[in-house]
Amino acid sequence: MRKTESQKIALCGVLRWMAKFGCFNAAVVVMYALLIVVLAPPELVQEFAAEGTPMLLALLALGNLSFWLCDRALTAITPLYRQRIAPRLKKKF
Repeated sequence: MRKTESQKIALCGVLRWMAKFGCFNAAVVVMYALLIVVLAPPELVQEFAAEGTPMLLALLALGNLSFWLCDRALTAITPLYRQRIAPRLKKKF
């Protein structure tokens, strides 16, 4: 069975979002791991131990929501930049 063009486009969109969120989540996990390993402030380790995993997961979920909103906003603004601002900048420089 052959995939239609719209199915291919939808699959590419899903893969693109999975890659974006995967990179974002990996960066957040590496940042927190480095924060704990390199700096290792006792207050931070105690806070993570007291609050536990649910609070860290909630923080990661809110970070994903913020990332998604920022990405959507940039996607909406990009055509405006390309049509109005970029040509003006090319003329000046």
